[in-house]
Amino acid sequence: MRIGAPPEKWLPMLGKTERDYRPLLGMELELFHERGYDEEQLSRFRSRLDTEQQCFLAAAMYDASVHGAEFVTNPASLDIHAKFWPGLIESLVEFGFVVKPNSGGLHVHVSKTGMLPGQLTILLALVIYGGQDWERFQELVHGRTGIRWAAGVPAARACPDNFQASWKLAESYIQEFHNNPNYTKRYVRLNLVPTETLEFRQGHATLSYRRIMTRLEFVDAMMAFTHTACRKGPLHKLFNRGLPSVRGFLQWVERQDRWPHLLESS
Repeated sequence: MRIGAPPEKWLPMLGKTERDYRPLLGMELELFHERGYDEEQLSRFRSRLDTEQQCFLAAAMYDASVHGAEFVTNPASLDIHAKFWPGLIESLVEFGFVVKPNSGGLHVHVSKTGMLPGQLTILLALVIYGGQDWERFQELVHGRTGIRWAAGVPAARACPDNFQASWKLAESYIQEFHNNPNYTKRYVRLNLVPTETLEFRQGHATLSYRRIMTRLEFVDAMMAFTHTACRKGPLHKLFNRGLPSVRGFLQWVERQDRWPHLLESS
């Protein structure tokens, strides 16, 4: 997708993102191993990590869903992820962990701390929006459509290509979540269930450093973008000035000079 077209009407209203809003990101990576459950293999992998890597990686455990293991990081900034993933990828490959086609996910958790009123609605509306190339853009970033394990919202067969419909669907989903203390519908693009985080579930597993950073930067940029939009309020008036297209979003991303891998992949 090309960047460089004239800015859309709503872009000048957003300006720069707030530099002090930097929510931490945690990642879950599911990988296949031909031995399946092998605690000895996982123990040897853990012992290979140095002290800093062990602090970064919160868990390495068997995952029956992928006949392999799940690797979970502690919450960290993009800079910390960029520092540790090259070495971890090298160790994972050395110990025989691989990406199996159509199996395994890369899920990103982001802290709910610091979110503004209305931010979750606009975030979810964009994530499930099917128009203005948003669906294609997210498939490109995440490497899969994720219909089974990361549907738009529960019971939704397809993502709306009308933004107002996406907005209303997001509002109804969030209202259902808040009204039901036993809500357990986790297998959606944006999982609201965790107490302290939001979980972006779209990503397919990968051992590519560039793709890992692209997906982390996507989440970070979406959080910053929606946070900045909320500070300009009211949101309906803002987006009535122009539909939130991918082109406009990427133009805004380019002006922030914070997410190089996301721009390169787009």
